[in-house]
Amino acid sequence: GDWKLVGALGAFLGPGNLLNVLLIAVLVAGIMAVILVIWKGRVRQTLQNMLHILGSFFSLHLPGPTVSLDSKDALKIPFGVAVTIAVIVFSVRQFWGIA
Repeated sequence: GDWKLVGALGAFLGPGNLLNVLLIAVLVAGIMAVILVIWKGRVRQTLQNMLHILGSFFSLHLPGPTVSLDSKDALKIPFGVAVTIAVIVFSVRQFWGIA
């Protein structure tokens, strides 16, 4: 559903503005993820998982199911919420003429 929302926004805003909204949405989602990791007290586990994924990348092996998004313990961010916040930020910036 999130990408259907993005598709509809692309039809409404046009490709140039959609890229701006997506950039803002990625930043908002990143902030939401950091807040969620801190809120749930999983900073150490998250850093270990990131190092595990990085090591797997450089060794050209898959990281395994423990760091998969399919894991029941994985923290997930609703990207549609981040896109909605990004649209609001983009609209306010356009309305007030902020560069």
